[in-house]
Amino acid sequence: MLVVLGLEMVTKGWVLVAPGPEVVTKGWVLVAPAPEVVARSWVLVVPAPEVVARRWVLVVLALEMVAKGWVLVAPAPEVVARSWVLVAPGPEVVARSWVLVAPGPEVVARSWVLVAPGPEVVTKGWVLVVPGPEVVARSWVLVAPVAL
Repeated sequence: MLVVLGLEMVTKGWVLVAPGPEVVTKGWVLVAPAPEVVARSWVLVVPAPEVVARRWVLVVLALEMVAKGWVLVAPAPEVVARSWVLVAPGPEVVARSWVLVAPGPEVVARSWVLVAPGPEVVTKGWVLVVPGPEVVARSWVLVAPVAL
């Protein structure tokens, strides 16, 4: 799993962890906070130690989302291998939010499926898809070219 967060996020301490140096050579900014985490899967550094202890994988989609408490979590290793679900702080937030879901392993191997409440949300510049590098150059993207 590869997540492009933007340069400003990289400078503010949000880094991506990868299992191998070959990804680094492709222009991704990757850092490993702990060997045991690297050995397991692609993860992102999380701000809360207690979350790390429970092996939650937190992905921050944007700075403004961090302020509002939006997080992408996988509550257990077996869930990481199968799907991702966007969880929001409360029901009222979920009603106006993006829901990112990968229905099964076969989808994870090929792409991520984004489900949004309406087309008006899509026009706000959030692109979570798996095309190619050209999309990365354009805007925020979530890329999953490798199966977990």
